[in-house]
Amino acid sequence: MGNINSTKQTIENTQFPAELKTRLISVLPLLDSATLNRLEGEVAVWDSFLIAGKITAMWERFGKILNGMKQHDASAKDDFFQLLRQTEYELNDEHKIYVLNLVVDVRRLAERNAVVFSKDEMEDIIAYETSLFRFLPQSEIGFLIIHYLSQTLSRINLLKELQIAIVDQEWRDLSVLKDFASVITASTQIFGFGIKKTVSQWIKEFAGSSSTPISQRSALEIAGFVVKSPSAKNLNPDEKILLTRLLNLYLWLLNPKIDEEELRSYREEIELQKVKFYETLYAISESGQNIPEPKYLWELDKIKIPAPAAVSASSVQQPAPLAAPHGLSPEELIREIKPQT
Repeated sequence: MGNINSTKQTIENTQFPAELKTRLISVLPLLDSATLNRLEGEVAVWDSFLIAGKITAMWERFGKILNGMKQHDASAKDDFFQLLRQTEYELNDEHKIYVLNLVVDVRRLAERNAVVFSKDEMEDIIAYETSLFRFLPQSEIGFLIIHYLSQTLSRINLLKELQIAIVDQEWRDLSVLKDFASVITASTQIFGFGIKKTVSQWIKEFAGSSSTPISQRSALEIAGFVVKSPSAKNLNPDEKILLTRLLNLYLWLLNPKIDEEELRSYREEIELQKVKFYETLYAISESGQNIPEPKYLWELDKIKIPAPAAVSASSVQQPAPLAAPHGLSPEELIREIKPQT
């Protein structure tokens, strides 16, 4: 997929109304690979005609944003980040994944210097991609591992999310995992704050800590290294956790095996975290307090869930609490959030 001609043919074969077909085909030259791929896959689904209007309007907006950015139109960038903000509180992943494909194409425009982002803007882009890691194209997963490994490890369970991507996207050629391992071995990203070492230096130190071939080592040996290594034992607790994650990921890439039962438990754990996430947003909105709302699951631990503001009968009437961004109670949220597959 990802070819304009094949996508055009797929659109023509759908049950979409003729007007919508024409509109979609007209936007194809404005799209890049990720949005084009997703569009072809989306319209190929037999019942996609039920949401033909939504798909058409969304991809027209994607095309306008991408084309505008290539023309250095500031309003296109504004519309892009407005779209990201609008997507933050979606209750299920479908809409977020649609937007993710635009985000990937926009990030690649920046890589080609077709558009320039500030450090904060790029951070927003990378955070959005990280939050939907399992849905990223294989090449974009490689990009995050190459350029944002430490940051990604600190935010998500990278090993489990990578395994889910492999299973759900049905990766056929797993030799790319050895490529990822090679990238990590040579990585010059700084890993650690108190002790500034590159990822490559940590891998080499771990490799030299035992006579056992590194590909045959276990999680127990990783734990021993983190506790006993002169460098590692001086890391703070959070850094030790990250180093453990890094080494576990590296060993797994050398000998990849997927435990479906473990993945099932992990998926369920993430769904529970999502429920907690939306309950937290609801609690913040009901509290009437000015508390920054978390955008992503990894920010939950930084938020103290507030109690609703107390109001006595004799007190002056206070403004009503702000409505929850999603407008639902925790019980309604639990019914609405759909498990990932």
